[in-house]
Amino acid sequence: MRTDVQSSALSKSKRMDFLFMAFIYTLIFVTLSYVVFFGSTDFHRTGLVGFLRRKLFSVSHLTKSTFEKCVPAALTGIIRSATTYLLFKRNPCIQLLYGFLMSGGTAIYSFKVIPYFDKMNTFSIVTYILIAINVMLFLVCCTHDPGVIKVTNHTEYMNDYNPDGVYYTTQECSTCKFIKPARSKHCSLCDVCVSRFDHHCSWVNNCIGKKNYKFFLCFIISTAILCVYGTLVTAVVFGYIVLSKGLITMNYEAYDGKHYPVGIRFLTQYLLVRQPLLAILFLVVLFFGVAMTGFSLFHFYLVLTNQTTNEFYKRHYYGKSHPKLSRQSKIVSSQTEKTMIRTTRRRTLTRNKETSSRTSTNDVVATEKLPSPRTSTPYYIGIWRNITEVMRV
Repeated sequence: MRTDVQSSALSKSKRMDFLFMAFIYTLIFVTLSYVVFFGSTDFHRTGLVGFLRRKLFSVSHLTKSTFEKCVPAALTGIIRSATTYLLFKRNPCIQLLYGFLMSGGTAIYSFKVIPYFDKMNTFSIVTYILIAINVMLFLVCCTHDPGVIKVTNHTEYMNDYNPDGVYYTTQECSTCKFIKPARSKHCSLCDVCVSRFDHHCSWVNNCIGKKNYKFFLCFIISTAILCVYGTLVTAVVFGYIVLSKGLITMNYEAYDGKHYPVGIRFLTQYLLVRQPLLAILFLVVLFFGVAMTGFSLFHFYLVLTNQTTNEFYKRHYYGKSHPKLSRQSKIVSSQTEKTMIRTTRRRTLTRNKETSSRTSTNDVVATEKLPSPRTSTPYYIGIWRNITEVMRV
């Protein structure tokens, strides 16, 4: 007789293997995401990834124009309005998605994971504590002032940072009608200028800036920890199911009539069929665990180098370079020009092997003050001071 494992595995093992298709779909998704997000960087712009990104957007524009010609204008207008609202207007849709994922995940954990433990133990208590901390930080990020610049506090924010003469110069915000403080940016979604603007986060429906960045950093770290921990606990439950039912020692009958040991492929299919909610929970927390861990590491790098996401993309996507700048120093355009002259002079002198040693020494000293634009940021003040600047109120 066929065992329970045999019937479940054979019902799902048809011509196209489920795991193989899942791997293909995941690979396509990851590849397209990489092409879209990194194809415009300096490293990929002129290469294969940049070429694929341009072709992908060309196909996208062609599909859009064809769709608009084939679909009635009224329906096109509705779709355009919905797209504009979802992508280019401040709205709570992603916040609601967070609430759905958090409440759904907590419910599955409570009714599908907890029963496998004899009683409420450390695993369960730690999970609920992490959930409570994460929700609390989420609410703080949603409601806390990111550092909105107004006429009443404009002078205060103007004194925080000095313009670097490259990314931040003395210019007026065309919307707010005042001089933009260095490191600030006008958010088109919130329609306000934000001090030390990092980015607009759709998950919290709020800008991330000087006054709430520390809470946002704690939020993404807690999310990464919660998801990784949830992945491990769910994996432990899966392991218990496999061992308690003796699945690892069973055999299955293939289409050729022969019996083979149950492998990872069939165990996975069995768990997906018999425990679909647990499988969904595992895949979701695994995906977000990997994504949020990478996102947290990226923001650790930003904190240690004292730069924002906005400044990072300016440097790496637009190929601009700038000199190192301390908080107390003030760089204007004339000093930037002198820097460029010194750099050009050094390149010219190094080509001439007969340059005098005194001139070369002086030029090297001047050049050593110009750090690499790829490894330095204008507001770097030391690792510890960078951290304390972000974490203070």
